[in-house]
Amino acid sequence: MKAKHFSLAIVLALSTLALAGCGGQNNSTHQNNSAKSEKMSQSSNKKSKDSSTKKSAALWNNSKEKKLQSYMEAFSGSRNMALNQYNGKGKLVASTSVTYPAAFSKAKVNGTKDTIGWSKQGNGKYDYNVVAIYDYDNEKSALPSHQTYFFAFNKKKPVVLISKSQSSKPVIEKDNEAQLQGDFSKIAKNQPYENPMVGNMKNYQPKEDDIKKPSDADITMTDPKLIGIMTFAYTNPGYEPNDEHPVFMYTTDDGRYEIDLGNMASEMTYKLEGDTVHYWIHDLQPGKSMAESGMKESTVSLEELISKYYTTDDQKQQVQRAADIIEEQ
Repeated sequence: MKAKHFSLAIVLALSTLALAGCGGQNNSTHQNNSAKSEKMSQSSNKKSKDSSTKKSAALWNNSKEKKLQSYMEAFSGSRNMALNQYNGKGKLVASTSVTYPAAFSKAKVNGTKDTIGWSKQGNGKYDYNVVAIYDYDNEKSALPSHQTYFFAFNKKKPVVLISKSQSSKPVIEKDNEAQLQGDFSKIAKNQPYENPMVGNMKNYQPKEDDIKKPSDADITMTDPKLIGIMTFAYTNPGYEPNDEHPVFMYTTDDGRYEIDLGNMASEMTYKLEGDTVHYWIHDLQPGKSMAESGMKESTVSLEELISKYYTTDDQKQQVQRAADIIEEQ
């Protein structure tokens, strides 16, 4: 009996050892598989991260921004222009009351449907990713006269755009200055370049006190649409410049312009000579038809028109909106 019990104990002990060995082997296999899986996951994540980093690689940085700023200070000095800069903070308002970067949503680039927007690193979601904006407002002009430069990347290639548009919906085009295009490309690619020169002075920036302020004698206006809207309001007291009642505009054979509301009674022709607007309206006489009465010539100064219709920001916006929707025939 003792021998039999002893044999049974040996069998049970051996079985326990065998089971323990199998369990250890399974644990070891599981740990190895877990380690391999984790390693593969880390490798996959790394590849995904590397791919993402590669796709969104920055095209613009602070170092390039400082170089462009130095360049544009010299550029403005070489042309005696005082430039306002936008670099991603706040907003930039041009003389046309257009505000960037908000106005990009309404802008048309090169006559296409390409999108444009602000992108600090130049690698954004737009067709044109703008990294810097510099604006020059001509204070000597009574009209909203400006040059707004946009430094951007199109398909990862640097390009300089410009807008001189007076519309609330900016028209933006590629700037045709080869030197400016080439120098921006060099800055973007970290290649050697030279700042514009003013005589033998480098990085010259005119002081605000040195910039001539416009006087009444300096005020000029050349846009026939704006002149027409103001003159039409001057000759038609019941008319208020707005964007609800468009006027029609014609160019006559003798170089004059004609504006009316679609009927003969409202016809007015005009032309600008220096700072004086010559205008003609129907000279109604008793017993004669409108056609028989002919047109009577009168004059009004630009200064008077501006003082009446183009002084406050609201007036400027009203006249501009009315001019924007003129129907040219």
